[in-house]
Amino acid sequence: MTLVLTRNNYHPWSRYVKMDFISKNKMGFLTGTILIPAHIDPLYVVWECCNILIMYWLLNYLSQSISKSVIYFDHVVDVWNGLKESFSQGDLLHTVELQEEVYGLKQGSHSVTKYSPNLIQFGRNLTIIIP
Repeated sequence: MTLVLTRNNYHPWSRYVKMDFISKNKMGFLTGTILIPAHIDPLYVVWECCNILIMYWLLNYLSQSISKSVIYFDHVVDVWNGLKESFSQGDLLHTVELQEEVYGLKQGSHSVTKYSPNLIQFGRNLTIIIP
């Protein structure tokens, strides 16, 4: 199953993509820690090939409308940073909704063993959205 980026799932999507790219030892291309060699450097051709391959992989994680907006970027790091800038705030409404649900939770007559899992799950959901 592939999780595709939409307007309001940036944080779980980015975590999913990070896990995949870390497992392939390619996260440095997304973060920019693997620097672009000079065009005259013999390693530039190797870097460019990897950059294009990773761009292709990343495009497969995007909805069609979003991929159309980034297809002409040359460097995958620019795509990654642009997606973060554009979509990470999209989860803000969901964050507020989760926080309101957490504040509204009441143990009431429920035992701690029935109440705690709900609270823990809300905490996990917030951790995904607010890393």
